[in-house]
Amino acid sequence: MVPLAVLLCKADERRHLAARTNPERLKDSWTIARNHGKWKSRQLTLVVTDHETGREITYIGLADRGSWHGTHQEELVVTGLNRLEEAVKVGEITAPLPVYAKKYLGSEGDIPRKAGDVILSVLFTLRPQLTGVVEQLLQPEPPIEVRGPVGHLARQARDAFGLAMQMTGFSRDPLNRWAQPENPEQQNGSFVRGLPEGRAREKALIRHDTDRFLDWFGVDLPELVWRKYVKGGQQLYIADVDGEREEIALGIDLIYYQETRASLTLVQYKAMERDGDDWSYRPSGDGHIAGQLDRMRAVDEKCLQSALPGDDYRLSAAPCWIKLCRSENVIPRTDELIRGMYLTRAYFERLKNDPETPCRGQRGAIRFSYRTVPRYLDNTTFAQLVADGWIGSSGTGTSLIKEQIEASRDGQREPILAFASGDVPKAQRTRERIRG
Repeated sequence: MVPLAVLLCKADERRHLAARTNPERLKDSWTIARNHGKWKSRQLTLVVTDHETGREITYIGLADRGSWHGTHQEELVVTGLNRLEEAVKVGEITAPLPVYAKKYLGSEGDIPRKAGDVILSVLFTLRPQLTGVVEQLLQPEPPIEVRGPVGHLARQARDAFGLAMQMTGFSRDPLNRWAQPENPEQQNGSFVRGLPEGRAREKALIRHDTDRFLDWFGVDLPELVWRKYVKGGQQLYIADVDGEREEIALGIDLIYYQETRASLTLVQYKAMERDGDDWSYRPSGDGHIAGQLDRMRAVDEKCLQSALPGDDYRLSAAPCWIKLCRSENVIPRTDELIRGMYLTRAYFERLKNDPETPCRGQRGAIRFSYRTVPRYLDNTTFAQLVADGWIGSSGTGTSLIKEQIEASRDGQREPILAFASGDVPKAQRTRERIRG
């Protein structure tokens, strides 16, 4: 059915909700602090309150993770609360539940999908009117409208953030809470500011991480805005170098470096426009593509020439890729990435320059589209190949990152930096392989 969670109200929280006698006011946002490890984004939530006669499910609503509220806690934002016309005693609902599902109503946080489905099924049997309440709660939020050139640039930046997370093996969950720029006509702030904080940080750790950035990139980054996400032994830093600029950037360059593998991957975003029932990118309308391809070709050649016999094996050790992405006018309020096509720089040039290319139309013009490009990688395949170490350079030092930052700036591009360290734990990789 849907992701389900349980919120166990404390005494003061129960009193706070009881004071909200107006049903509409009850639906207003309510923010509390909770253990960050027990919650996911936008979950249907059963609110359990304590009474002299025992615990009961008194409210149902949505809960979403917010900003960090301390070292081990973060904000939990509860919205859309509905007071049950007749509360359900916890004992009443647990009685018909199978053993594996009973325990989850006595603890707080996320409930595994199988147990959650059973709990909801029993709840709907006991209170059939809740079916309509839940359907209304789960109506998808309207997408964010993209306006102006900065809006489209922010859309690409958001996608680059999510892609970096997926390439590292992290959840794209923070995209659910990404906030778009306030002014879509002027690039007057870092796109990274729209991402939620990944963890609470002490001042000493902030200084340490900032120093690491300066060491890695070797450039003057006085206004660097960044986020840090941690999963087990893995760390992912995402930074936006040019938050303040006099003119709007032409597009996004994602510069992704995996420290443990000494591997660089560079993704340059290009917009495909609606073309009837297809989407197309035409190099003839892009006055910058020739110079950008020269730059990427030089990077590919440099990485291939510096590779040593003992370096990790790659299906493709050339780091430069182009993502042709749909230039739609909305951003979904989910963790979804922009749909599009990933092509290596070499394959892109071959399709562009080959006299027999399928991308050449009857009048000789080159058009990259779903109909004309024979093969490409989608979001899932590309990110998984990077995460598994099948693509990306091998044995590349961090000095090349500085060069790419400067090249992106010189080319009026917006460099998004992602620096990952640590490998996915072996046990996790084994489980993923078994699941297929």
